[in-house]
Amino acid sequence: MRIQFNPNEKNKNVQVNTNIVHLHIFFNKKILPLSMEEAKNYTSKDIAAMAGVSRGTVDRVLHNRGKVSAKSEAKVRAVLQKIDYQPNILAQSLRVSKKLTIVVLLPSAEVDEYWAPCHQGIEEVIQQYAGFGIRFMIENYSQDAPNSYRSVAKDVLLRHQPDGLVTAAMFAEEATAVFELYHKKGIPVITFNTLIEGAPIDAFIGQNLQQSGRIAAELLLKLNPHRKSGHIYILHIGESLANSPHMQAKENGFVSYCETHTHFHCKSLNLVNNIQQSLESVLADPENVGVFVSTSRVYEIANLKQPQQQIPIIGYDLLKENIAALQQDRIAFIIFQNPRKQAKLAAQYLGDKLLFNKAIPHERLLPVEVITKESLM
Repeated sequence: MRIQFNPNEKNKNVQVNTNIVHLHIFFNKKILPLSMEEAKNYTSKDIAAMAGVSRGTVDRVLHNRGKVSAKSEAKVRAVLQKIDYQPNILAQSLRVSKKLTIVVLLPSAEVDEYWAPCHQGIEEVIQQYAGFGIRFMIENYSQDAPNSYRSVAKDVLLRHQPDGLVTAAMFAEEATAVFELYHKKGIPVITFNTLIEGAPIDAFIGQNLQQSGRIAAELLLKLNPHRKSGHIYILHIGESLANSPHMQAKENGFVSYCETHTHFHCKSLNLVNNIQQSLESVLADPENVGVFVSTSRVYEIANLKQPQQQIPIIGYDLLKENIAALQQDRIAFIIFQNPRKQAKLAAQYLGDKLLFNKAIPHERLLPVEVITKESLM
C-alpha cells in the first residue's frame, strides 16, 4: 500500500483531516522507477492538435515572439497547464546565442546516500538541455560543516560567474547570507528540499515539512490506539537542530498534531554525539510508545535490538538500510520526499526562466508520500 498526501489536489473521497491534507490510497501498487511514472513527452505538434491551433501559434506562445490572438493564446496555455508542459521537450529545435552557466550546489552523494537521486535528477536535466548550450556546474559542500556552504557558494561565484543557482541548502544562517549575496548581484536562486524562510529566493520546490510532521504524528498515534499515556520521542540525528529549518518544521508539525490529539508527552532529542548510546536509552524507556526520526538516518535506531514489545518507528526516505528495515517490520512507515523530482524540477525551472523568460511558481509543493512494507513487495 502506498499512501499519498497531496497538498495541491482537491479530493473529497477520503480525508484524514480537512485542515491538513487529502489522502489517496493505492492498493497492490508497487513503486515504479520514477522514469516509468513520468508523463508523456509532448511535442509542439501534439500541443497544437490538443489546442486546435497551428504549430506556428504554439511556437509563438512558447517563445513569446510574434502576434497571437488572445483566444488562441488562452487555448495553448490551457493545454500547457493541463499537461504540465516543460520547454526542454523542444530542446532539439531551439538555440541560444548566449552561453549560460547554472551552478548546482548540494551535498555529495558519496557521503550521504540521500543525495544520490538528486544528482541523478540534475544529470537528466543536463542531458535535456544539451541542445541549448547551458553549462551546469555541480559543486558539493559538506553537510557536516555549515561554513562550507557559504565558502563554496562564494568560491563558485568568483570562479564561474553563474547566471543562476540551484541549491539544496540545509543551514539557515549560512544559506540566507548566500542568497542575499546572489540576490544583490541579480542572480536567480531556486532551492529544493529545505525552505529557508525569509530568504530572497525565486522559487522553492519541496514538501510542506510541517504537514509531513503532522502526518507522521497521526500515523504513529494510530499505531497506539489503546495506550493512554507514555512518551513519544522525536529524534534529530547527526545535525544541529538550531540551524536546520527542515528538522524544526517537521518537529513543529509533529508536536502541533500531538498537542490536540493525544496526552502522550513528546520528548525531542538532538543527537550529534554518542548517538548509539542515546538511541539505546530511548529504546530502553518503558514508557516509550513510538519514535519519529526527522531525517533519513532512521535506520540507526531501527537496526538496534528492540525490547520484547516492538516500538513503532517512523522516518524519512528510501535509503537501502531504511528499505531493509521496513521490509523486516523494524520501521512502520517511511515518508518519501522524492528528492530526485525535487532536484529535477528545480533545475528545469531555472533553465526555463533563463532560456525562455518563463514565469515560474514561487513555490511548488510535492505530495507527501507514505511508503508501507506492501509498497515494496
